[in-house]
Amino acid sequence: MRHGLISALALVAALLLHATPTAAQVTNPAPPAATAAAATDLTLTTATIPGTVDPNGAPTTYRVEYGTTTSYGLQTTIRDAGDGADPVTVSVPLTGLTSDTTYHYRLVATNAAGIGRSADRTLRTARPATAQAPAASTGAVQGLTATAVTVTGTVNPRGTATRYRFEYGTGTGLNRRLAYQDAGNATTALPVSAALSLAPNTRYSYRVVATNAGGTARGARRTFTTPRAAALLTMALASNRVVHGAGVAVTGRATSGGAGRVTLALERQLFPFTGPFQQVGSTRRSARDGSYSFTVSPLLISARLRVVARTSPPVTSVARTVRTTPGVGLTIKRRPARRLRFSGLIRPAVRGARASLQRRVRGRFVTLRRVTVRPAGTARSSYRMTLRARRSASVYRVLVVPPRSSGHARGASRVQRVAGLRRR
Repeated sequence: MRHGLISALALVAALLLHATPTAAQVTNPAPPAATAAAATDLTLTTATIPGTVDPNGAPTTYRVEYGTTTSYGLQTTIRDAGDGADPVTVSVPLTGLTSDTTYHYRLVATNAAGIGRSADRTLRTARPATAQAPAASTGAVQGLTATAVTVTGTVNPRGTATRYRFEYGTGTGLNRRLAYQDAGNATTALPVSAALSLAPNTRYSYRVVATNAGGTARGARRTFTTPRAAALLTMALASNRVVHGAGVAVTGRATSGGAGRVTLALERQLFPFTGPFQQVGSTRRSARDGSYSFTVSPLLISARLRVVARTSPPVTSVARTVRTTPGVGLTIKRRPARRLRFSGLIRPAVRGARASLQRRVRGRFVTLRRVTVRPAGTARSSYRMTLRARRSASVYRVLVVPPRSSGHARGASRVQRVAGLRRR
């Protein structure tokens, strides 16, 4: 009897040993297992992924990874599968899918021991029962240059997976076609665009084309002409000094691809040359041989001038400076005691300018007297100097030197000859 009791106790101990997991089994669980089944409840934009997840006795989570390729790229929210030792049935909904499209998917489970992934499977969303052809509208061009442009348009997929592309060509032809792009399956018009590489001074046609299971739509044909690309632009001034209030002629040549007829604009930057260049007058086109001319009048202060070709990209000539000089008048009168009075007006009024009386001696002018000019109203200055008359004939002029801050260069009066005194 005692021997039987011992045998019974040994049997109970063995059963308890097999029923209770060891410490090693609890602390080192196995990775979970995941199995995905065929998708169910397929609609135009949704599906349900059934399957099983085995936590293998450890806390486990799971999700579905999906996408149009085996790279997936999308995933559902993470869900809890518990920590049981037996497989559990799961069901995961997918939303936001595109109609009539093949998707890859797999079930992925994770616990502390690792990750379990099911085999890759595919599903195809439902196709619209009566697919509608898309709508396509050709838009205007943007960013037109001599060699590039962006063409635009709109495409309405009308609920069916749709592709679009642009067709274009020179003249009225449309023999060039870009690759198709995905427009999705929206039910509203979406903006589309494409960049084109072009040739200068060329007329092009283009349109947008959209296609889906319901048919093909073509936007209206539209045209544009690329501008010329300027290859050469020269500029010269008739003079780099002009009297205040006078004008100056600007000439040069502009050619584009060996041809003339380039649209040009004259721009100037006024003294002290810190502000922006601004256009003077209206634009004009060069002649057939590329020649052009502008006249700037009146010039009231020194300025930098340049010519800009309105091509794409724009081409700008070298800027050249034309300096204004004051207009200096000179009157010579004989005064008593054999003296000569030199006087005159200066336009414009130049504060702080110095007037120098000069006589020509052996081919060059020598300064005899120097005075500071005086105001003569709001728009003029004046000077006056007296000198003893010479026995021999002499040639005189008056040179006015404005301060640098005035924006004017030095200017001289006309030269005058004064007869010598008669001998008694």
